[in-house]
Amino acid sequence: MNEIAEIADTDAKAVAQMKVRDLIERVAGSVEQNKKDVRTIVEATLVELGKAMEAGESLNLPPFGRVRIANQKADATGQLLTLKLRRGGEKKPGKNAGKEALAGAGEAS
Repeated sequence: MNEIAEIADTDAKAVAQMKVRDLIERVAGSVEQNKKDVRTIVEATLVELGKAMEAGESLNLPPFGRVRIANQKADATGQLLTLKLRRGGEKKPGKNAGKEALAGAGEAS
């Protein structure tokens, strides 16, 4: 049984949580770069994402998904944003799927 399933079994309210250091470690491992260089890029990316959300922008970041602000309010502790994330599945074929092209790649003039 994996770690997430074990957490869910022991405490229904416990949720697995990724922190910045975990993200940096995973990214560094997947691109085979040192953590110091990756840390700079990840932290700058998170700052820019935060700025975009504060400005009311929605995000379209495949393969992560589309994120939009569903509700927002400010209180004494800061700004509270309720976000909606839409993750895409397989792309649906377009209306021209399966149709043959009129000209080959080398035939276009």
